[in-house]
Amino acid sequence: SVGQIVMTAKKLAAIVPISNDLLMYSNDISVDAWVRDDLVQVLSIREDRAFLRDDGTENKPKGIRHWMANDHVLGSSGTGSADIEEDFKTLINALEGSDIRMERCVWLMHPRSKNHLVNLRDSGGNLVYPEMRGTSPTLYGFPVLTTTSIPVNLGGGGNETEVYLVDMAHVVVGEVNTIDIAVDASAAYVDGSELISTFARDEVAVRAIMRHDIAMRHEQAAAVISDVAWGA
Repeated sequence: SVGQIVMTAKKLAAIVPISNDLLMYSNDISVDAWVRDDLVQVLSIREDRAFLRDDGTENKPKGIRHWMANDHVLGSSGTGSADIEEDFKTLINALEGSDIRMERCVWLMHPRSKNHLVNLRDSGGNLVYPEMRGTSPTLYGFPVLTTTSIPVNLGGGGNETEVYLVDMAHVVVGEVNTIDIAVDASAAYVDGSELISTFARDEVAVRAIMRHDIAMRHEQAAAVISDVAWGA
């Protein structure tokens, strides 16, 4: 049967104050492009975190971690080579056992986890995952993507992380195709708990806003191994 997915534009905003002196005296620097690129990068990092792990409360998107089926949240087998193999097998079985076609699967993990796999060797000194080396690492033929938006301070020990397997063919991203950018010399912004006037400080505030949401067509198209301590 065909269900219904309701997506609502969630607003993501960032503000950067710029000194008017910088704008006035930076003849050799394109300050506007510099700030714009920084804003886009910061927004992208926050969007990444939202699409992975936000819980859908307080006007935030519900990320992949909270879309997936409860029985696809799995515990780690341990830190040994055989345990890691078992974890990967468990994730693949979770998707294939749910009739997911594995069309555009990717692994998602923190760089710490990836770097552990890159250097993991067997008792004979051979690399266990040689395909992890290089600029386009893979595991079992699926691309490996890394992001620090997956924490490494989870679990009871405070040093655990997560490893995901997601068929991106079932992930739907709704995004307004423009970023709204506004510049104001008389605005105010919050720094910590202090409200600061750009006019009083001879600054200009640059604000960027994105609108987006995420959903999954099938909650079985993603699985995660939690309590991952290998590489810690």
